[in-house]
Amino acid sequence: MPLLDDAGFPDEPADKGPPQFEEPPEPLEEQCGVEDFDPEKLHCIPEMRDMLIAAAKSLQVPAVMPLIAMLGVMAISVQKNFQVEVEGHTETLNLYLLYLALPSERKSAVQNLFFQVLFAYESEVNKQLAPEVEKSNTDYAVLISRREALIKKASKSGEHDQEELDDLSEEIASFEKKHFIKLVMDDTTVEALTVWMEENEECMALISTEGGPIQNMRDRYKSGSNMDSTYLKMYSGDPYNGTRIGRKNVSLQRPRLTMCVAAQPVIMEGLMSDRQYVDTGMMSRFLFGIVSESISKVGKRTVTGAPIPYDVKASYERKVMQLLDYQTEGMQTLKLSAGAFKAYEALFNYIEPRIRDEFYFMQDWVGKLPGQALRLAGILHCFAVPNPEQHEISMEVMGAAVDLATFFLKHAKAAYGIMGSDPKVSDAKYILKKLDGVKQITKRDLFNQCRGRFKKMDELEPVIGLLMDHNYLREMIPQSTGAGRKPSPVLYINPIKK
Repeated sequence: MPLLDDAGFPDEPADKGPPQFEEPPEPLEEQCGVEDFDPEKLHCIPEMRDMLIAAAKSLQVPAVMPLIAMLGVMAISVQKNFQVEVEGHTETLNLYLLYLALPSERKSAVQNLFFQVLFAYESEVNKQLAPEVEKSNTDYAVLISRREALIKKASKSGEHDQEELDDLSEEIASFEKKHFIKLVMDDTTVEALTVWMEENEECMALISTEGGPIQNMRDRYKSGSNMDSTYLKMYSGDPYNGTRIGRKNVSLQRPRLTMCVAAQPVIMEGLMSDRQYVDTGMMSRFLFGIVSESISKVGKRTVTGAPIPYDVKASYERKVMQLLDYQTEGMQTLKLSAGAFKAYEALFNYIEPRIRDEFYFMQDWVGKLPGQALRLAGILHCFAVPNPEQHEISMEVMGAAVDLATFFLKHAKAAYGIMGSDPKVSDAKYILKKLDGVKQITKRDLFNQCRGRFKKMDELEPVIGLLMDHNYLREMIPQSTGAGRKPSPVLYINPIKK
């Protein structure tokens, strides 16, 4: 790539040299403007708010990390029994949650702290179920043995009691085996997930601190698998029928899956450049949290954080277990109060006219935000009042859900920037790679270097403008000397690293 010697500029004396950069560039994505979550916005659920505050202080992490883990636990606790409905539209209460954080941000510690209550609940319930499960397994094995004995006898003698064999086969087919409960799985195959869901009232949670599920989805999609469609059904609660060669088929009437995934930003970079994958709609179902440099605690932590008060953690665990134990007669539908509907309507009216304009690069995600707010409201409601099905969702709870939705909107804009969904940002990153190690270059030469991506200079200009706005470049126009072609503007590259 050709470099230029220093040139004279009309407004700058030639001996003054190129422009001086005093500050490093600003991130192209909106991470610099991403704020941490204020736990006080969850004042309607004090037990959970207090746990969120205590966890952030104890682990010395931004509140967004324990917020996402906590919402995952809350969704798992209520997704089996409740849904929310407004104006004929129904939303299940499971969530797909994802936060992006660099190494050393204590992702595993956050997940372990909040999810240990679910593992403890599993262990306790399964101890109580053990005798019943063992008896069920024995009874089933006896039926299988009896049928095998009849078949063996018939094969030897050529005689058999067809009616007895039919009755036995029917009894085996209708036998309902007792199973140990399972609430949470850690990065599994979709086939195993569907089997476990069938055995656990069609509800499950999938957690990971390494982004495995996201990478698996993309890899399986590239290989021609329909795994994404399975996860789409599990998000929306749509029927699923899986055919498995040589094994029992799986049929789910209303599967509900909650995902809580932590990942490093690198796993998401460039994801949106795969338009076919984007069109599956998978990523538009996630609520995102970004641990940006502006809110990270790395470099500011002490050896030990403040311990979580015993009563705070006990109240959190007690509330979760109460809702895990809560029994209803079938799926219960939650409704909005008049005040709650006004708060929901205000969010909808804010989002709708901006989908194709302000949020053009993430309209698939933004279009689902009102529905996400309903899910959040339903979850908060279950933790805010006893006997949730006997109460309408209050304006206070819906207001907290709208606050959460607004918070996640800001983080989603940053996440979509990381994933490369904004074409202008993607183009800007492409140019920066071309300029790696370069100190200055004419605009004309830069265009020639990028002809494969930009057909006309008019397409390159707004991207250069974006880089200038973020302090990556400075443009100066050389002094014209004599007749002939005017010299091309010179772009100087900021040498200061972030």
